[in-house]
Amino acid sequence: MTYAEQHPDCSLLHSKAVRYNQTFELCNRVKEESPIFEPFTKKNVTVKQQFDALLWESFIDSPSLIARRQVLVEVGMYDESIPLCEDWPMWIKLSKAGYRFTYLDIESVNYRLSLSSISNNYSNQIDRPIFSPFYTINRTIYRSILKKELNVIARSFIVYYYYLRKIYTLLHLNKRSNRIAFLLFRVLAKPYFIYKKVMLRQVLG
Repeated sequence: MTYAEQHPDCSLLHSKAVRYNQTFELCNRVKEESPIFEPFTKKNVTVKQQFDALLWESFIDSPSLIARRQVLVEVGMYDESIPLCEDWPMWIKLSKAGYRFTYLDIESVNYRLSLSSISNNYSNQIDRPIFSPFYTINRTIYRSILKKELNVIARSFIVYYYYLRKIYTLLHLNKRSNRIAFLLFRVLAKPYFIYKKVMLRQVLG
């Protein structure tokens, strides 16, 4: 809060959220999967760069975000019609409205994951899935927001990746224990991830 008070021009502030399984003990600390994408940590990036990156992924660690009240009043509240993933559409809406996310390199939040929590449940299964079963929610976000912002090539790759996961789900192949299905999925999904990587590199200029 001190940083926000000292920088009145900072409307959106985010940092690191540390996740723990069950209890806040060091042995239960969840290893950070990947560093925060550069356009959301550097001071010299533009709102446009952040917006273009957000069209591909939600790079903001939701529990850590602090927003000024007047910003939320201006852009509107979360879209509750999108289940489980209201945050990502909100970040896109804030960015499109011209607000920049400022990063503070500290661990500001301890976030507990219970065994019954939605965000932790599928990753703790004995037979872990190849991809998150929540991919259908991304389809909703694509139809309501992303489709209008992306070009036809980008849309084609996103649709391809969606139907790849849908086919795997229908055929009951979304299991890491099925090594052949797992390796085949990695091969089939590679074009999407290559294209996404290229697009994110372009964001950095």
